[in-house]
Amino acid sequence: MIYLWHNTTLGIYEMGNQADFAVQESLHDVTSVYEFEMDELRFAEKILTNLNRASGELKSSLAVA
Repeated sequence: MIYLWHNTTLGIYEMGNQADFAVQESLHDVTSVYEFEMDELRFAEKILTNLNRASGELKSSLAVA
C-alpha cells in the first residue's frame, strides 16, 4: 500500500509506505490521506507531481497578489 498525504507543516504533498506515513504523521500536521495499491504507483506519482505543482503555482499567485 502506498500513501499520499498533505504535510501542512511544510506545505507540500508527500508519498511513501505505511512506515513513512507513520513517521511523518508523528512529526508534522498531516491531512488528506489517500491510499493506493502498489500497481497504482505510477498514477500516485503523477498525482503527487501535479498536486505539488498546483500548490506551488497557487503560492506564487498569492505572493504576487
